[in-house]
Parts: sequence; C-alpha cells; structure tokens
Amino acid sequence: MPKFRWAAASALLFGTLAQAAPANLADPYGEAPAAALRFADLEFAMPTDPLLWSSDPGWKPHATPQHYLADAETRIRAAIPPGTDPAHAAAVLRKAGARCGKPDAAAMVCRYDDLEMPWGGDFHDNVTWTVRVALAKGAVSGIAVAREWTRR
Repeated sequence: MPKFRWAAASALLFGTLAQAAPANLADPYGEAPAAALRFADLEFAMPTDPLLWSSDPGWKPHATPQHYLADAETRIRAAIPPGTDPAHAAAVLRKAGARCGKPDAAAMVCRYDDLEMPWGGDFHDNVTWTVRVALAKGAVSGIAVAREWTRR
C-alpha cells in the first residue's frame, strides 16, 4: 500500500509541475523572443572578411557584398518600417549603436564604426556600417544598408 501512495503523490506532483512549466520549457525548440536591434550583434553575424595576409596599400576600403547584408537589412527594416517618424528612426539606430546626422528633406544617414581583429589578431579591420534612411513627406520611405571595411 505505501508504494501506491508514493506513486499517486508523484503523479500529482509531476502533473502540477508540468502544468506550471513556462512555454519555453514545454517547447525547447520554439522561437526565442526577438532581441533588440544592436549593430554589435549584426557585426558578429558577418563572415570574416577575406584578404588574409596583408593590408592593401593605401588602406583601400572594401565593400561587403549585399547578399551578406540581407539578414541585417531585414532586421533593420523590421525595426524601422516605412511610415516611421524620422526622429523615432534615429532613436532606434542610436540605441543600436549608430551615430546619426541631421536629416534633410530627402534622407538621414547613420553610421556605426567597429574594430575587428580577425585571424588571431595579426591585423585589424576598421568596419563601418552606413544606413541611409530615405524620407518622403516627413516619414521613412526606405532603408539602404552598406558595410565597408579596411584591413590595417
């Protein structure tokens, strides 16, 4: 008889715990909550830039191909959809780590600078993200993202 009481108590306890478990424990492969936009995270997701052994003479900047920027551009556009007020767009980009210039009637340009040390630290890359926010009728009408780097 004592085994039955123990089994019944265990079933009751585990049933109660299973009902109280948070959704992320019940579904361990579910989507994580969306993180805030941060340029440091976008930069971390970039592949290491090529040009392995030395810097270019004259420290020539290299543009990152657009297909590498597709995910970053999608995340930035999700954070700043068309119709957003330019002041709010600037605030979102500043919070993400960028510096924004004063907008004119057609556009606002924001930049994020980073220093990367790929390949074990033999070189360092100066990385610049440029986000051009197109404006029309006092609201965001489009976003273009570019990234360039210079190996030194």
